[in-house]
Amino acid sequence: MIQSGDKIFNIAKQYDVNKELIELTNGLPKGSVIREGGRLKIVQGTGSLKVNKKKHSLLLFLDGIFIKRYRIGLGKENKTPEGIFKINASGKIIRPPWYNKQTGIELEYTEGGTNGNPLGTHWIPFSDGSGIGVHGTWAPDSIGKDESNGCVRMLNEEVKEVYAFMKEGSTVEIE
Repeated sequence: MIQSGDKIFNIAKQYDVNKELIELTNGLPKGSVIREGGRLKIVQGTGSLKVNKKKHSLLLFLDGIFIKRYRIGLGKENKTPEGIFKINASGKIIRPPWYNKQTGIELEYTEGGTNGNPLGTHWIPFSDGSGIGVHGTWAPDSIGKDESNGCVRMLNEEVKEVYAFMKEGSTVEIE
């Protein structure tokens, strides 16, 4: 039961879950105020992902239990690496900026992706330092195709769900 002064951030820390997961599982808009006496569903566990490159699919699991399947886009010319990767949970970003290595310009996040930022609404990096990760896209027609520079692309509204489940200890298996 929610006590006076409780905040979603503090509850998330207490139960070792992402605040976005509490918001998602309770249907709360980002930044919602919770009321004393109310109740919250707390979903605990470690999320993991399994990517099938041939099927352009990503499966989401929580403690090994299947949660949901998503269609994805992948890297052109087989640039999406295969193997098991850890998520860099501290590097996750909502509204991510993007650095264009070709032009040397850093593009800030812009709603609707109007400035050419290809990362969409959420960025979930792998911890290997490769610059590869899972992110949203402003180009929904790229889903099901091999058009990225190696990252796993998802629809913005779907990457938000996956983002909520990813924390320290989460893994991505790409085959």
